[in-house]
Amino acid sequence: MFRVTPIDSDHELEWRIQQMLGESLGCDVEELAASYRLKTDLGLEGDRAVEFFKAYGIKFEVDLKELRASWPFFFRREGIQLSRATTLALIVAGSAGLLQWALFPHFSALAGFVTVFGIFLIILASCKIAERLNRGPEKPGMQEITVGDLIQAARTGIFKVPEEIEEWVSKQEHFHPLI
Repeated sequence: MFRVTPIDSDHELEWRIQQMLGESLGCDVEELAASYRLKTDLGLEGDRAVEFFKAYGIKFEVDLKELRASWPFFFRREGIQLSRATTLALIVAGSAGLLQWALFPHFSALAGFVTVFGIFLIILASCKIAERLNRGPEKPGMQEITVGDLIQAARTGIFKVPEEIEEWVSKQEHFHPLI
């Protein structure tokens, strides 16, 4: 279900995409090359990436369904991200520290810290080991989108992600994309 964009030429399409990137990122349109990576070279991340791709999809009539389904392979969330294992370890260790403080107030602060930190490390290590033992198919690594990828998607009307990502996402029962 590919389509050809009714634009006068490939150069005009490239220029329109570069113009949109330049306006969105505040960079010089003349310096944008098709090989530039959106995240690494141009600094497009987080909420700015979400807003850019929403506008890009509408303006160039590009189907972004595959990109939305595999968003975390291209862009990370903004802010600090803790893994489930780290979150669990922090909650349990913090609870143990509060319980120790309430039940044994005569213990020194150092003893309390050592106990909490020890529990944290044990839980974190246990979760990481369990995660490795129960791992499903190998998860593909982070990918980069280039200006050339945007141009190609605008030509065809669909943004195609690499096959290994599409295959991995299709096999996951509880994979939640960000957008």
